[in-house]
Amino acid sequence: MNDGIIIEVGMIHKLKELGVTNAAVIMLYGKILTMSEDTGYCTATNTYFANLLAKTPRGIQKYILELKTRGIIRIETEKTYDEDGHAIETRMIYPQISM
Repeated sequence: MNDGIIIEVGMIHKLKELGVTNAAVIMLYGKILTMSEDTGYCTATNTYFANLLAKTPRGIQKYILELKTRGIIRIETEKTYDEDGHAIETRMIYPQISM
């Protein structure tokens, strides 16, 4: 997995037009885009993003809520069960804005 963040200037302008001005939120979306290239969605945790962006998981939660509220991402959850019957919930983040 690539731990870099690549976001085109045009995407930065699109996000700014949608009201996203925080650089960390823009970088978060860039990472979500990169991680979604193969499957169309990203399953990374808030802790993963927090470590990558030097933020707290709570801060990432706020950033994700901002992206979701603005219609920039869509989130779905899927519940599966392991062999012992324990529920495992997976969050899938779908980017909604592309170049």
